[in-house]
Amino acid sequence: MSPRSLRVVTRLVISTCFVVGITITFSSQSNGKRMMKTTPPLFETIKLGLNDETACTPKLGGWDYRGIKLNAPMKVIINDEFVLPLCGAWKFSEKFLNTFNDFINTQIVIVVTDLNTHQSFSGNLRKPGLKSPEYSKRDGSDEELEENTVASWFNIDVYNYVRSLPQKPGKYQIYALVGEVKSNVVDIEIDVEKGSTPGSRKPRPLF
Repeated sequence: MSPRSLRVVTRLVISTCFVVGITITFSSQSNGKRMMKTTPPLFETIKLGLNDETACTPKLGGWDYRGIKLNAPMKVIINDEFVLPLCGAWKFSEKFLNTFNDFINTQIVIVVTDLNTHQSFSGNLRKPGLKSPEYSKRDGSDEELEENTVASWFNIDVYNYVRSLPQKPGKYQIYALVGEVKSNVVDIEIDVEKGSTPGSRKPRPLF
């Protein structure tokens, strides 16, 4: 492995381990009962709050890919508390990351649009009141910084970070922004299981 390749891999490991080290997992189980059913059901197995690559992590493509992608279930049926699972992955060049002063996760803005009311709500992946870790900017030529990349993943409950989003059934569109970079758009429907009366809960951001 060349020194340049080793540097890229090292940056990936440090970036991922940092976030995992301060994360608490949030399961889709509550007192032994599933809080949600999803289509496809694979999303029920994801532990939200872990910044690991999972079976629901979107694929980023080849070596030249730069950007952010999202993946979400087509439908979520709630039977306890409202949960809105979202999996994401990003990869950017060190040149792009050097334009920010904070760690990249705090720059990711999640935008949710209620397709019934056409209202939009947004929030970034930062726990309120938590000081963002400073990003350690890299030295090098523009060519070298553009070639070297950093990548990571996230698995969140959207309600924990888009705190103004009403917890109610409906159809929604979600995308993410990092600076001027926009992700793909995912569509998701939230419904309540027949006979259930799920309650709202206070957001529990984990990062």
